Amino acid sequence: MPHPRSDAPESASRVTAVDATGFTFAGDADAERVDVLIGGRRVWSVTATAGSPRVAWPEALAVHVNGVADVELRDADGVRLWSGGIAFSQGSTGDGRFVDGQGRELVVNKWGRPARAVEGDEAFAARLLESLLAVTATLEELGMEPFVTGGTLLGAVRAGDFLPHDDDADLGYVSRATDRIGVVLESLRLQRALAAAGFDVRPHSRSHLQVLFPDEAGRIDHYVDLFPGFTIGDRYCQPIAVRTPAAGLAILPRTSIALAGAQVPSVADPDEWLARCYGPGWRTPDPSFRFETPPSTRRRFENWFGVYNTNREFWEDLHGGDGVDDVDARMLGVLRRRWAGAPGVLDLGSGIGGVAIALAGDGHDVVALDFSRPGLARTRAAAEAADVRLRAVECNVADGRALLGAAASLLRERRDWRVVLGHVLEGLVPETRAQLLRTLRHLVDGGGEAVATIGTRLPAEYRHEDPRTWHLPVDLLRDEAAAAGLRIEVLSSDRWRSLGALRSEATVVLTADEKGTGR
Repeated sequence: MPHPRSDAPESASRVTAVDATGFTFAGDADAERVDVLIGGRRVWSVTATAGSPRVAWPEALAVHVNGVADVELRDADGVRLWSGGIAFSQGSTGDGRFVDGQGRELVVNKWGRPARAVEGDEAFAARLLESLLAVTATLEELGMEPFVTGGTLLGAVRAGDFLPHDDDADLGYVSRATDRIGVVLESLRLQRALAAAGFDVRPHSRSHLQVLFPDEAGRIDHYVDLFPGFTIGDRYCQPIAVRTPAAGLAILPRTSIALAGAQVPSVADPDEWLARCYGPGWRTPDPSFRFETPPSTRRRFENWFGVYNTNREFWEDLHGGDGVDDVDARMLGVLRRRWAGAPGVLDLGSGIGGVAIALAGDGHDVVALDFSRPGLARTRAAAEAADVRLRAVECNVADGRALLGAAASLLRERRDWRVVLGHVLEGLVPETRAQLLRTLRHLVDGGGEAVATIGTRLPAEYRHEDPRTWHLPVDLLRDEAAAAGLRIEVLSSDRWRSLGALRSEATVVLTADEKGTGR
């Protein structure tokens, strides 16, 4: 519960019912910015509307703020609306600071996630600028003409600096391709060239690349986004968010603009480009601004270029925390009974490696595959501590090229893999699941099999942002498996307790259908 301080001014009446869950704005304005400060430092801004539903605190505060935090709410003019102590996470102890596990100060970024930021952290700002300049120089060496775009350009035009809550940098380039397929192929060549130059590149789609910069411990410190621009018909497109009439738009030739004491390349007409990106009010700073991609634009780009990042941040947050136990004792018992003496085991979606390490300890040759870097790091560390050998491989099954590449490597070893799919299939979108099932057909073609556990009914505690609460009916999986040339056998179907509630679960075996019908 909050404890308002006695020095709270009269304006405190403009917000009401402030507690550990959020607050209600009671002002007269239709919409007003509210800045949230913890320990005197602004960590989040939100636009509150009179008479609107309650404003909930970002989940990041409950995760990262331990103890009672010293919280202030201020309006856009800096007038204090409320102040007091709040325990965002009940029962926790700590100093009430909003910091990561290494004690580094955090903010809530534009996606509602905890992040580092340039405001108040000169060293972080310097690293971000250095990385931006390094990627820019490499792209120019590759014959491209990169330019700052998005929030990086916005901050440069407004103030000659990064935006205060920036945690990344944005670069764009005009593609040389003349169609969508050409854009994809160009992005692939660029990904390979940047990797060859020593950069850590993560594709977020078939067009959008992210260049990652880790800290000394291997954790991602910051990144540079790289977006292609291209014209199709009368529209200029910059995935992931901008699709605008090409008429009147001047991207090239590039100009130069000041950013944090350096000169960086810009588009030819930054004012017009920023108006297209952010609307006519782009010159007025608004820390609570949230970029909303029009649904038609989002659907078009996702259909053209796919989405590789679905749920990755959820799993990396989960695997990077404490207290995660991913050993399903019942499933492990099934696997041990079925696979005694089996040569090769692939744990696909291995999490923090509990099942993979147990099977490796039994003497199996195990490959643990996941797209969560914290999960893979914990798997390697736990395997070393247990003195067992396994291979932990990063692969994103939503990225068709990466999945096929991993499968080809595995198939050069054997064609009878035993594949573990512990609550993986129901957590995938249909397109990714179909891609995975087609690949699975080849991995088990030589007499292998996959054993999968799936949640089969929508639970009462369903939350879309938590893929552990998604479900996949057995009949739907049977049809999807048949389309991929697989047949399924249901080993068990029952209810079990997970995430504090009873869940319906099935354990199934998938094998190659020799007739190709899957029935």
